[in-house]
Amino acid sequence: MDAAHMVRLGRQGLPWMLDPRIPAKVQLGPAYYAGNEWDRGHLVRRQDPIWGPVSEARRANEATFYFTNAAPQHANFNQDEWLVLEDWVLERAADFSYRLCVFTGPVLSDDDPPLRDAQIPAGFWKVVVLRDATAGGADLSVVAFFMKQTEMLHDKLGKKLLQLKRYQVTLQAIEAWTGLDFGALKDADELAWAPAALRAAVPAESYRRLTGPQDLVFSGDRRRAAGRRILPLKFTGTPQEMDGWMH
Repeated sequence: MDAAHMVRLGRQGLPWMLDPRIPAKVQLGPAYYAGNEWDRGHLVRRQDPIWGPVSEARRANEATFYFTNAAPQHANFNQDEWLVLEDWVLERAADFSYRLCVFTGPVLSDDDPPLRDAQIPAGFWKVVVLRDATAGGADLSVVAFFMKQTEMLHDKLGKKLLQLKRYQVTLQAIEAWTGLDFGALKDADELAWAPAALRAAVPAESYRRLTGPQDLVFSGDRRRAAGRRILPLKFTGTPQEMDGWMH
């Protein structure tokens, strides 16, 4: 995500599309979102990849409307709450042209509520990687979030009566929930280097309740003092490889 080179594009009537690369039967298509309170919630936020040359920005805008980039999100969750997290972290990247790498996905479990013959994710995680301004850009910083939506399954009253909880979590926690492996990025995990997390392996320290940006934990100075630094690398792939990564 390069916020300094964003292109302003609207939805422009773009339709949601089945991803042609995989069988339709394994995708949650339009029938799953008809006649209920569930939104086709963008996993990759629509605005995030819309940057660079206009022709590429248009293709990126369209690519966010594949059903493989959607998950059932309650309308209030999708519209009122989720978008604020990246904006908090963007402030931290101001000295480096607002550049971020963002990873996101659902947290799935066997007891998720049913939606037709599928299930509704209980929550969603988001990982934001940026260059640390406090290190002059010569170190990466990783901030991870989790938000759950199960407590709003029957909510129809809007965000004024909705008290959705947002958490900063460790990459290790997300790995445990999803089976993913973030590799060396865990060395730059801000919450994992917080003083309380270093004193003891206490389960509660794998997450931190957030009420605003003032609650975010950044521990880059402590990591660097311990000799743990991750230098940003420039991707040197071909345009074809870049296109593959974008999609």
